[in-house]
Amino acid sequence: MPTFVLFVKAELENVSEIVCPEGHAWCVDVKEAAGDEEKRGVWIDPNESTPLSGSRGEANLVLKFPDSKKESSATVVGLKAKKLTVPEQGAVYSAEAQETDKWQPLLAIDCRGLEPIGWQPRSGYTVVSEGGKRFEDIEIEDGAWCDYDDENDLSVGVDELEWEWRVHKGK
Repeated sequence: MPTFVLFVKAELENVSEIVCPEGHAWCVDVKEAAGDEEKRGVWIDPNESTPLSGSRGEANLVLKFPDSKKESSATVVGLKAKKLTVPEQGAVYSAEAQETDKWQPLLAIDCRGLEPIGWQPRSGYTVVSEGGKRFEDIEIEDGAWCDYDDENDLSVGVDELEWEWRVHKGK
């Protein structure tokens, strides 16, 4: 069962961090691992489990591709490896990552029969300004978001949000 890790980086303007709160549901695009079928905008919720057919196991996402005989599944996992740590819930993208131009891991999922191919940062994210003001339940549409921190007289924004999925191969 391969583990895929979502890495992100972005340009932040007067933003100290982007928070994916505990219990955050993730909207992703997936494709059949052994085929070409794709499903876009499916939700993986770490707080919901669905039983797997013919098994005692459960997963956070269970689906069947049209021409497939088997179910495909994905489960949100925490990951603690030698050079990589991904929390199961409560991931944060920080300003330090931007300053060093580093990709930062946000999400790890174990997959069976499917592979993630996209990420849609829809609602549920929290942005914290450098002044400490929290902007709740934001959507980073088209890789950008902006607002105004009136408490600290700051323009705040997220721009050039990039993401990529990588297969985790290490221990």
